[in-house]
Amino acid sequence: MKKVNQKEFKRVETKYLVSDKQLSQLLKDMNPYLQADDFAQSTISSLYFDTEDFQMVQDSLAKKHGKEKLRLRTYDTSGSLDAPAFLEIKQKLDGVGYKYRVATTPRLAGRELAGQTSDWKMAEQLQELHDRYDNIQPRMLIRYQRQSFKGRGNQSVRVTLDKNVTYGLVTGMTLVAPFEQHLIADNQMIMEIKVATSTPAWLEEILAKYQLEKTSFSKYGQAYRLYQEHLKIRETAYA
Repeated sequence: MKKVNQKEFKRVETKYLVSDKQLSQLLKDMNPYLQADDFAQSTISSLYFDTEDFQMVQDSLAKKHGKEKLRLRTYDTSGSLDAPAFLEIKQKLDGVGYKYRVATTPRLAGRELAGQTSDWKMAEQLQELHDRYDNIQPRMLIRYQRQSFKGRGNQSVRVTLDKNVTYGLVTGMTLVAPFEQHLIADNQMIMEIKVATSTPAWLEEILAKYQLEKTSFSKYGQAYRLYQEHLKIRETAYA
């Protein structure tokens, strides 16, 4: 059967910070309910677009406009501007995540951002962003390794584990940042649970067992915060 390229997603998403010490037993407890996803292991590069002064992520952190994000995501590791990729617009409203994406390449994405897209819904959403913000451009590259699982009995349940998360400032359409820094501690990873409606009881029990508490952790939001902290440190050092 031909795989359908899904464009639109709606799901409840929750995130947790998990330590290396917890991981082995945690996966063992989840094993009866989860199996490896179709793409169980992947390296993800996400290029986030914003204004020069990062107004979009500031609004997202302030929970304006449904916590919007505009990014280009690829699972290709070559860094090629002609690699398969997805241009994605994400929003989060009342704990429910909405995502719309179109298949593209990094090279073509620049044209789509300028309005040259045949997908009417993407064109409409991009126009709304352009009306709200001036001069949207590539600003931050975030990369990480992902391990993905789906439910054995209910494949609408997905669990992902992200490690070796790095971020770097960029100034153009690129999949290589000139300088990258770690986003989280080496002994931590980000676990994300994605469900259609509510978290299954078995998963709630496992989360309670390990005393895992959900966090509003945003990779791009955290990268922006760390970038601002580094700017303040440099300003203090050279004051």
